[in-house]
Amino acid sequence: MKRQRSRKVNRLHRILNEEKIKWLFRIVGIMMFAGGVTYVVKAGANKLLDPETLPYHSVTIEGSFKHVDAAMIRAAVEPYLGAGFFGVDVDDIQHALHDIPWIKTATVRRVWPDEIRITVYEQSTVARWGDTGLLNSANELFFPDTIDATNGLPQIYGPLGSEAYVMESYRTMSELLKANDLTIDSLTLDERRAWHLSLNNQVRLVLGRQSAMDRLQRFIRFYPAVLAGKAKVIDEIDLRYTNGFVVRWNIPKEKVFSTDLG
Repeated sequence: MKRQRSRKVNRLHRILNEEKIKWLFRIVGIMMFAGGVTYVVKAGANKLLDPETLPYHSVTIEGSFKHVDAAMIRAAVEPYLGAGFFGVDVDDIQHALHDIPWIKTATVRRVWPDEIRITVYEQSTVARWGDTGLLNSANELFFPDTIDATNGLPQIYGPLGSEAYVMESYRTMSELLKANDLTIDSLTLDERRAWHLSLNNQVRLVLGRQSAMDRLQRFIRFYPAVLAGKAKVIDEIDLRYTNGFVVRWNIPKEKVFSTDLG
């Protein structure tokens, strides 16, 4: 009985050992196959990333251009195209294009098998900021190499960080002045937060820091009857008074008078 039981145990051990060997061969086979696949995939990926495999032959540029041109865009993109179709990083190209101040946004796409397609949107400017900057339609400040081509835009001055506030104030003031056919050539918010305006009739307004809109409305209220006819000889109107204003004349012998208008 013991001998028979021992035979059964030995047979069971033999079967288990045979199964272990079979599984070992299976695992080794799977690992070899996986290693082969990995090698093939890696070799294929390296081949695709090789710039010589799928080089770019075409760069298509789309958009309406006024301040940038296709040559400028191609020059910014060219250094990145040597990586080939799969190797090029379109994010790097977008960042390079966004470094051009006149470009607001740009989209970059690969087009099989050898084309990069770029769509560019230029900045839409609404005002000159200081002596070297411009404001776009989103009240964002940017600094192109030159702003000579933007003559005719209103001139805005203000502390950095106040762009949106100054532009919104400009729009509000412009709307108030429109009824008298007046526009703002220059608007300044100085470091003391005091407002100064220069109008299209060459008259300058000093509004100060407090109640600027109320003071501007006072000017508008009395401009047609009291000031419009004398605008050519008015240099500056100081509205920093509770119930009146001071006019400074641009005639050779300056006359300065105060008027209490209630």
